[in-house]
Amino acid sequence: MQKVILTVLILMSIGLMAEETIDLHFVVDPQLTIQDSLFTAQLVTRMQNDSIPSFRFVCGDIAKTPVSDSLVLAHIAALDADYASPTDYFFTRLPQDAAFDLLMSNVDADSVQIIDRAIITGDSLRIGVFALLTPDLEVLNTLDPRVDVRADVFATAARLAIALDASCNYVIMLSSMGKFIDADIVRGLPIDRVISFDYQGTSDATFNDGATKFNSVLLSKGLLGRLRLHWENGVLSDEWKYTRVK
Repeated sequence: MQKVILTVLILMSIGLMAEETIDLHFVVDPQLTIQDSLFTAQLVTRMQNDSIPSFRFVCGDIAKTPVSDSLVLAHIAALDADYASPTDYFFTRLPQDAAFDLLMSNVDADSVQIIDRAIITGDSLRIGVFALLTPDLEVLNTLDPRVDVRADVFATAARLAIALDASCNYVIMLSSMGKFIDADIVRGLPIDRVISFDYQGTSDATFNDGATKFNSVLLSKGLLGRLRLHWENGVLSDEWKYTRVK
């Protein structure tokens, strides 16, 4: 019995003492030409630390001018995304052998494979991410008729935040809803950070709940964002950094 207890204590100690870092890179509202997207992918790659696992999120309006879905998907592929939440993709063209997942938490689409959450898992870190798209997307654009952009963003956020909090030690909400709506959505929910791809400015803030951090970083304004999460001796820390590219 004592041997079993000692083994458990050793395993617990290993978990608590482990040190780990994960980087999340955010390419938000890029509004790019193909040439721009190739340059930006190279830039983000140069920002990465080969010794630190990293993941790339591409969100918002991908192309500079209205283009076909096939070109939007080509932009995302050129950006070497792991996850994409585009607001100028209208579900008329399927991603073919895509290396990225479409992350859209309040969208139902029979025609396209979509995930409602992403979970990034390390040895000690477990990061949950979900993405809310404004229901105006369906009102202002002609989408595939098999697509439904649900307006139940408060219920969706609550369901996913609670589910992710139960299994993750950091929860992120990506949002095109707008800063003030975001503040209402996160109130009382276990969400650590909101990354906005609607708010038309650079912002580092904490919502009035005092618990949720808010960042806006738009590549169309010349900025990339990086969130570094570090786990050491059972303590999680986060660091947000802007990189100017234009």
